[in-house]
Amino acid sequence: MKKIAVLFVRVIVVYFFLNTAFMGISHNGVLHAQSNAPKKGFVTIREHEKLKQEMETLKKQMQTLLKKPPSSDSVANKPVSPATLSQANKDSSQSSAKTNTQTDRSAGLAEGDRKKEAVEAKRQLDTFLRSQKLLFKKGELQTELDLAYTKNNHRAPSCSSIPNPDPKGKPLLNCLPGQDNRSAGATAIARYGLLGNVEFDLTVPYSYVEQDTFGLEHQERTGLGDVGLGLRYAAWREDGTLPDIILNLNGTAPTGDNLLGNGSGTVGTSMTMVKTFDPVVLFGNLGYATTIGVSGSNQIPYSLGMGFSLNDRVSFSMSMAGSSTLNRSTGKISLPDSSGKLVDHSITVSSQDINTMQFSTTIQMKKNLSVEPFVSFGLTKESPDFAVGIRLPYRLDGKYPLPF
Repeated sequence: MKKIAVLFVRVIVVYFFLNTAFMGISHNGVLHAQSNAPKKGFVTIREHEKLKQEMETLKKQMQTLLKKPPSSDSVANKPVSPATLSQANKDSSQSSAKTNTQTDRSAGLAEGDRKKEAVEAKRQLDTFLRSQKLLFKKGELQTELDLAYTKNNHRAPSCSSIPNPDPKGKPLLNCLPGQDNRSAGATAIARYGLLGNVEFDLTVPYSYVEQDTFGLEHQERTGLGDVGLGLRYAAWREDGTLPDIILNLNGTAPTGDNLLGNGSGTVGTSMTMVKTFDPVVLFGNLGYATTIGVSGSNQIPYSLGMGFSLNDRVSFSMSMAGSSTLNRSTGKISLPDSSGKLVDHSITVSSQDINTMQFSTTIQMKKNLSVEPFVSFGLTKESPDFAVGIRLPYRLDGKYPLPF
């Protein structure tokens, strides 16, 4: 190939040299070329013939070299057509993509893995919504430990009216003394994916409770509270402008006494809606609950809240939770009627609203472990004054299918 290049350069030089000579001959006449004494800038006929012979010789040598099989260097430097170049670029891109894919797979970052990691990152970021929407697939399990301290003062007495034995008399006034409650405890929670769109929750509280009833008595209890059970069903997944719609069925068993729990079981249902406006998430809940075995004790629980992502590991959320209780029964009292016979009368307190405002920050410490400190404040006189604590949700790796 080097020989061809050298010969090609020499041919070009001779061509330009001859071209200059012919231009001189045509411009100044044949007499200049026929003269035995060459002038400056022109060649004689003898020199012209000599250069012509050399050019013919170079042509023959180039033809001879071109007839030989191309060497590897010539193939490498062979001119490429646009179609060939396009195909070569396509093959190169495919080869590069294949190499990158193989590299990603070796690092555990193939395309499928990247999508899976994106889903996992979204679920971790939505950990603060674990009580609002479904985050776990079939067979997945999350455990959680909540530690909290609550302070609640009811210093003002609670009064209600009761029937007067004298039909002509005015209703009597029954007042319950104020109370001062303090509690510290731990709550274990398990969340399990029964099906793709169904989750099961189990809540087991254990706490220490201290209650002072002003002017009457002081009580202390340590033990199990009311165990809670819940089912959640994703009736509709978020799509476009439509939010997630979650249907809930929950209840409590009366495993705690009147101090550690409600003293009676409850059952209720509710609906939750969750809508994402990245990075903000809005959620709301509205339901109905009743106390088993206590007539007229109906509750309407509700909540509103929002959360947003500060970065890929930290989320902040705030929510207002409330419950309106209608015709709350507080017990019975025996009063004599007109004939002097004792008759039991129910003591019913007018409706009350329990509202709290909660602020929490969810921090992802490891892949499956998050830490969520929180603080809440009561907004009404019936609500706890404040509560502070920390939640530790941990999602277990792998699947845990049911044995049946």
